[in-house]
Amino acid sequence: MDASGHLSASLPPDLERWLGGQGDDLGRAWRECPHARWLLSLALAVELDRALIVRAAAELASAALAGHAEVDPSAISALRTALAWLDGRANASEAWACGFSASAAAAREPDPALADAIYAAAFVAFACDDKADATFYAHRGYAAKAAEAAERVLDGAPTAADRVRARIPVTAVLEAHAVVSRRETTPDSGEAALEITDSFYA
Repeated sequence: MDASGHLSASLPPDLERWLGGQGDDLGRAWRECPHARWLLSLALAVELDRALIVRAAAELASAALAGHAEVDPSAISALRTALAWLDGRANASEAWACGFSASAAAAREPDPALADAIYAAAFVAFACDDKADATFYAHRGYAAKAAEAAERVLDGAPTAADRVRARIPVTAVLEAHAVVSRRETTPDSGEAALEITDSFYA
């Protein structure tokens, strides 16, 4: 089985193609992956703890915004609310409201680099959805979208991918992958299929 294994259905096609060439060593793939958005897509696919994923995405968005002298306040508010959500001081509705405001500001921004940085902050806020089940969250992948937008802004060292790896250790990814693999190979009664939890924001 290659490194993508049963995760392939949850991965973007370009990541799936790249991962297919990495053999069966998911750890090496994580360490050598060149894109932050791919790393967060992998983290989503193995159902890694959402707090780790959102914090990593928030750090990328913050770094992208830091390169600009003047930033729309809605972007700062989106990031602050996302961090408050992580600490239990804000709810998903508040985070999404800030995300919509930041997204609107990004659409108005004439500077493409700054627009991407603001979009990154908005997508981080959209990733704060405590009503979504793991499959829904992996499918929407707002944290990965935040990383993609931030990557278009960030260059130099550390790279966006290195920033993610600094926040999310490879051991956490491998442990999460092992848990998901065991769960998917364990027969169940089919009762779980009767309970479908989707996001209020779908």
